[in-house]
Amino acid sequence: MKDSELLEKLGETKLRWPKGLRKYIYDETLYKTTNRCTTYYVNTLEVWKKRLLMRTFAFKVPKGLIRPFNMEIQEVCRRLEGEKDVLLCQIENHSMGGRSVYFTETGNWITRKENSSYYAWYTGGKSNWWFFDYDMFDYKEWMKKLEIPYCGYDSPNYEYKMPFFQYVELYKKYPKIELLAKGGMWKLITGARYLNLKGKSFEQIFKIPASWKKHIKELEISDILIIRKNDIHTMNELIYLKKASMSNLKYIKKYFNNKTLKYVDKYLLDHSVSISDFPFNEYNDYLRMAEEMGCQMERNRVLFPKDLHEAHDHMLNHYQEVKDKEVNEGIEKTAKKLMKYKFNSDGLFIVPAMNNKELINESRVLDHCVRTYASRVSKGETGILFIRKKEEPETPFVTLELKGKRVVQVRGYKNNVHNPLDQSVIDFVHKWEQEFRLEGF
Repeated sequence: MKDSELLEKLGETKLRWPKGLRKYIYDETLYKTTNRCTTYYVNTLEVWKKRLLMRTFAFKVPKGLIRPFNMEIQEVCRRLEGEKDVLLCQIENHSMGGRSVYFTETGNWITRKENSSYYAWYTGGKSNWWFFDYDMFDYKEWMKKLEIPYCGYDSPNYEYKMPFFQYVELYKKYPKIELLAKGGMWKLITGARYLNLKGKSFEQIFKIPASWKKHIKELEISDILIIRKNDIHTMNELIYLKKASMSNLKYIKKYFNNKTLKYVDKYLLDHSVSISDFPFNEYNDYLRMAEEMGCQMERNRVLFPKDLHEAHDHMLNHYQEVKDKEVNEGIEKTAKKLMKYKFNSDGLFIVPAMNNKELINESRVLDHCVRTYASRVSKGETGILFIRKKEEPETPFVTLELKGKRVVQVRGYKNNVHNPLDQSVIDFVHKWEQEFRLEGF
């Protein structure tokens, strides 16, 4: 029978509840649950078709429970050894809303199959459906039952205990993970496929230089892969590269070369600090601005400034000057297109914003956020116009946003929250819209 057929068969099979399940839940969990009416989960183990099977039961402890038979219990998951998927029933995941269990009167597994329905079983991703509340089994007894008493799961050096079921699956595929567990290298167990566990020497097994032997208990499999790829030899180098691989430090990663680590080491020595104190964000920000400013990024004096802090501040000042100039040029360009909408009537007039300084002043006086529109106005994504009183032409009064031919919003002091727009302003805007065939207000 193929694996897929076996999983199908398991979904269609009615299995008895493990003996003593209800009593276990009542005795072992009743006084440990801090939030009644919350759903909890208990895992059980058994052998089915010569494979290890873990079944998960959801249960609720109602308020005022005094009898075991008052509890709601529902079988929600079956995990069969060696399969890529798990079977799910009466449970769904609602993303931010979390998991929902649909309890039935009997709590039994429903053997009908459908696509992601909670009145039938369906398959789900193996890595996404773990339940960690309670285990109704003794893993030491199961090590004997499965005839793997020396697998290493009970080793005192194995600090992190992954789910026993997961460990068994890995152990049967890579028996030598027991050496990792017993040697305190438990962080590497889940990445066993990347190691040559048949190797005889450190270099053969981990495929990294022997100089890392003293750090091996600290390393994770992701560290091993970084070391291999970059041929590095110190923890400082590793920490730097791990930081550089972060998505928000993409410019450090982009411009990394064989001189970068020497630059970092010199910085640490000059400032008498550890690698954790290196200003990663500042360096990344400096490289980002340098690139956007069109600096010659292939030059060492650009990539590795003698004084990073000074270089960053100097670059920031120049960057802001250029960006402000670009923004103002864009706003002015947009204003020229909006000049055709200049209009005056009944003591009011409307004109487009000409620069960022005007937007900032408008925002400050009227206590709203139009200053944040500078970039969009500069890019021509929207337009900002000022409504002024003829007798006070320089005093901010009302702000209008125009996108294409549509008026998006008209805002006075504090966004009109406490003082609605005066009727004269509303009439003025309607007259202006009619004059230029605009719409929206």
